[in-house]
Amino acid sequence: MSDKDIGTTLKHLCMGCMRNKGPVKTCPHCHWEESGPLQYLHHLPLRTVLNNRFLIGRVLSEGKFSITYLAYNLRTRQKLIIKEFYPRDIARRNVGNPNLALADLKHESDFNFGLGKFIEEGMALEKIKYLPGLARGQGSVRANGTAYQLTEFIEGPHLQEYLAGKGGQVSFHHLVRILTPVMVALEKAHEHHVLHHDIYPENIIVGRDGLGTLVDFTATRFELAQKWNILSSLSRPGYSPPEFYSKAPQVGPWSDIYSLAATMFFALSGQAPTAAAERLRKKPLPPPHEFGADVTGETETVLLKALSLNPRERFQTMKAFKESILESWYAWERKKPSSAVEAFSRAKCPYCGVVNEVLRTDLETGTTTCFACHHPLVADDGTILPAPSAEPVSPAPRPVEPEAVPAVKVRIKQAPSRKAEAITSAKEAFTLVPCLACGVKNEVLISDLGTIALCVECGARLPAPSPSPAPAPAPPSPAPPELSPEIPVAEAPPPPAISPEIIQESARAEAPEQIAAPPENLVEISEGVYDHPRDAGSETAPPPAAVEEAPAAGREAKERITRAEEPQRSPGEAIAEPGPAAPPAPAKPKPQPHAGPLTPLDCPECRSRNYFTIEEILGGVTCEKCGYRFFSQPAEEKKSMDGIRRERLREKRRQGRKLMLTWVSIIVGAVMLTGGILAYRFIQEDRTESRAYRHYIEQADRLFEEGNYPEALGNYRSALVLEPEEPYLIAQIRECERLLLEFEKKADEQKQQNLLSGQLNRADSLFAAGDLEAARLAYEAALLASPEDPYILSRLGEINKPAAAPPRAAATSPGRISVPSGANLQATIDRAAPSSVIHLGEGIFTLPKPLRISKSLELRGAGPNHTLIISSAGEAVLLIQDAGELSVANIGFEHQGEAWADVLRVSNSAANFNNCMFKGGVYNQEQRSGGSGLVFEGNSRGKVQNSRFNGNYIAVNARQRSQPLLSGNEIWGNHIGVQISENARPVLKSNRIRENFNNGIAILDQAQPEIEANQVIDNKANGLFFYGAKFNGTIRNNQVLNNRDLGILLTNESQPTIEDNKIQWNGMGGIQYNDRASGIVRYNVIQANKSGGVKITNSSHPTLKENIIKGNHGDGIEISDKAAPTVDGNEIIQNNGDGISLLLSSPGGFVRNNICKGNQGYGISILKPARPTLINNQLQGNYEGVLYEETAAAN
Repeated sequence: MSDKDIGTTLKHLCMGCMRNKGPVKTCPHCHWEESGPLQYLHHLPLRTVLNNRFLIGRVLSEGKFSITYLAYNLRTRQKLIIKEFYPRDIARRNVGNPNLALADLKHESDFNFGLGKFIEEGMALEKIKYLPGLARGQGSVRANGTAYQLTEFIEGPHLQEYLAGKGGQVSFHHLVRILTPVMVALEKAHEHHVLHHDIYPENIIVGRDGLGTLVDFTATRFELAQKWNILSSLSRPGYSPPEFYSKAPQVGPWSDIYSLAATMFFALSGQAPTAAAERLRKKPLPPPHEFGADVTGETETVLLKALSLNPRERFQTMKAFKESILESWYAWERKKPSSAVEAFSRAKCPYCGVVNEVLRTDLETGTTTCFACHHPLVADDGTILPAPSAEPVSPAPRPVEPEAVPAVKVRIKQAPSRKAEAITSAKEAFTLVPCLACGVKNEVLISDLGTIALCVECGARLPAPSPSPAPAPAPPSPAPPELSPEIPVAEAPPPPAISPEIIQESARAEAPEQIAAPPENLVEISEGVYDHPRDAGSETAPPPAAVEEAPAAGREAKERITRAEEPQRSPGEAIAEPGPAAPPAPAKPKPQPHAGPLTPLDCPECRSRNYFTIEEILGGVTCEKCGYRFFSQPAEEKKSMDGIRRERLREKRRQGRKLMLTWVSIIVGAVMLTGGILAYRFIQEDRTESRAYRHYIEQADRLFEEGNYPEALGNYRSALVLEPEEPYLIAQIRECERLLLEFEKKADEQKQQNLLSGQLNRADSLFAAGDLEAARLAYEAALLASPEDPYILSRLGEINKPAAAPPRAAATSPGRISVPSGANLQATIDRAAPSSVIHLGEGIFTLPKPLRISKSLELRGAGPNHTLIISSAGEAVLLIQDAGELSVANIGFEHQGEAWADVLRVSNSAANFNNCMFKGGVYNQEQRSGGSGLVFEGNSRGKVQNSRFNGNYIAVNARQRSQPLLSGNEIWGNHIGVQISENARPVLKSNRIRENFNNGIAILDQAQPEIEANQVIDNKANGLFFYGAKFNGTIRNNQVLNNRDLGILLTNESQPTIEDNKIQWNGMGGIQYNDRASGIVRYNVIQANKSGGVKITNSSHPTLKENIIKGNHGDGIEISDKAAPTVDGNEIIQNNGDGISLLLSSPGGFVRNNICKGNQGYGISILKPARPTLINNQLQGNYEGVLYEETAAAN
């Protein structure tokens, strides 16, 4: 699909939710507005098409090592999640260029290490993508110099949002249903050696079915953080295990178990458990019941064991943890009331109005559906009706005429107690069914099988087992020699507690007018026990010699039973007279089950309502309307005493047969085993090849659909080895080869076209500016790429048209050119072919105007003091613009005179300088221009090594989006040593920046430098000065010594990371934070400064952690105004003032876990009423005292 087609088809697609928003500006679904610039320029732009398939939407989250986007699959038209590997500390993305670039080549090994782990993680997740509790991984793709993981998008709130909608916590029964799929998924993931490392409520999505799904595996982040020793900074308080705070963490399944148990703790109690770091400092962990969690002692024991600080004391596998949780849940369930009648409720469906009788627990947890329309039933919609009475009212009796019952034998039995009958029916309506996915037995309602019953272990649906064959019917009793025809009569009224059973006497019925009066009426009363003595007295004793005939077919008997128990028939309504019936089939009659209480069941096929007895349900039943057979007999059926005796007799017979057939079985088994082994060997080899062949084909077809033709070609060729004559494979291989050649050709054409376009743009600009000589050279260079281009030829004709133009020497081919001093250096460079090496001899090259270079060259001199290029013209000595790759070595550059100028300026080029000198930059104060020894601007990059900068206003000026590397340089005697501004991201390493008249290094705007292992000493103002926005780079392993003002001054909203530096002997203090500056100061030695160690003022809020602040002439740390810092774990010792001095006008911040020892003042002095939070500070051996508080002293 082309970009034009994508824009036409998807122009109304919201990038916030990937739904059609129409032509409006704000999406009506998610209220997201797609307008304005990106929040952060390093994000991929909205509507970027990745790999010709995935449309990039808004950023969902961003971490230290990755960016997660919402995306849209242009082929499947589905949403998905794409995670980009982006280690922001070592990689950069420039505006307009989606490719990642390393901030420094020294990070290449770390980047490749993380990229490999990221791809391995995506492959591992794809292998386990079919687990129910895990978001399906869809593989990885490579693009833009990095990799992207593709994951299924899961609709629904995360667990924390879900809990907020439930009042902050849920019951243990509810939580087990949500997290059981997650535990099963983690068990399988651990078997594949995949750990999550970041389980907490926001990484568990609760779907519409109420089941949890685990997302966002972070193995790559963990590996890189562990390698860089920053694991503790990425931990999540309350959820990360204590091993994350160790320098050599021993992680495993027990780490994920800790995080999952902490998540359960939060869901049950509404409070996250105490953070592991605080527990390591002896802070206790309250049990869940103290927060109001409704859990048993067994459950609480399991959770606290999983939250043990010692990994060896936890569960070592997710399987053991899962089984313990489920066992405590089973125990909890067994303690509930056992009455089946009380466990049911009636709920009215809000969609169709049908009243359903369901379990109360299923209704409360929202796991049951309407039997009629299958919509969910909820417990909080006001439709719950009271449970049915344990003693239902029997239908009203119907009158009966005794003389009208010929040829029908009626057996009237006493019905059992209605209450006991209801309990027995409810108990027998449950069965144990093994899950086909995980094998766990589940106790469920028979009526739920195949519809809404789910496995409590893995959440899989429990299908109805295939019905077991019915036992062989007993031989029917012989029919009497002569039977009287059956005359249909009105039904006899059953007494209130009597259940009638009607047995048909004859095989067929005739019309009433064709039948003579029967000789007698057969009415049998079987062992009647009646509710009232008068009922017993009114009945007639059964004839002594009455013969009981075989029952009719099961379906007819069931219909009669159903008609006998229908409550809606009016008392006086008579039974309709049936017509003549056909002779019965000669098949063996089915034995009639005992007619007990009827249970209504809906047919899964046609949804019609049927009524069956419990015995029929357990044996398997058939729908009366459509004939569909459903519900199988459970494995453990309660047998009657007669059945037990018959089973014992059959067991004896089976033992005899087993004894007789033992040797035959052994012989047959040995023969079959031998044959099976031989057959298995041949079949297995064939299956192995067949599986491999199918795997290659499936992989190749998938890659072909994704457009990854090189990988698809490799898989097709692997499959061709197994099936050399397969025409489909041959055709696909040819197609892949054709497409690859076509793509390579298009790529080459596009590359040439881009190159030609750039050359023509530059040539046209020079032509428009009147620089015909430079324009002609540019057009000739473009003509090499397109020799027959009429536009270029016409332009060259216009330039060469004047006859008076002096002849020009032809450009030489790339090679070595020697230029003596005094030669026309500009003409030599213009004539030189790209990539030429120009050797400048000893001497001085004086330039009347700036020297311009716009091609790839290499300039070499005899040394910066022997080969010198000098100019007194304005603007610059040397201008390098759009030059490609330029290399300069052993040359000195100097500007002389009063005109403002930079010495050397690099614009949108890659320039490398080695052993050069830059001197004499003049700054124009009014125009704020010039003055730099070396300027990098635009998208410039390059290396400056072993060079010297002296006598400039700014020695090195990196601005705009430049990314130079400065290494091993001497920068002294300038007004400012190095200035970094706008969005520049240079790397300064091992430079000596000394004796400059203002700041050694100035960082402005949104610059993000990396400053490492430099010596910043003896400067007349500050060593480092920050005046910028957030994220101002990293300052690491530097020596900031003996500067006249401050070692480091941070103002505005600067937010750098300052670590492992030595900040000593500075005149006005070590570090000072002003305005709203923040950031991290850690692992530094701030010592012997001539004022205080660290001063934090205004509204600044940095974090000071584990620094040594020693021997400073003032206070160790001074906090004033509205500052709110976090001062944690520092050693503040032997300072001449207080250890920590607090002069706050408003309370804020934390001062904790610090050691204030041996200071000349107080350990901590509080000089104003406001104070920060003081926790666990050690104050020892301070000269004036431990703690001074001015308000207390005044009192």
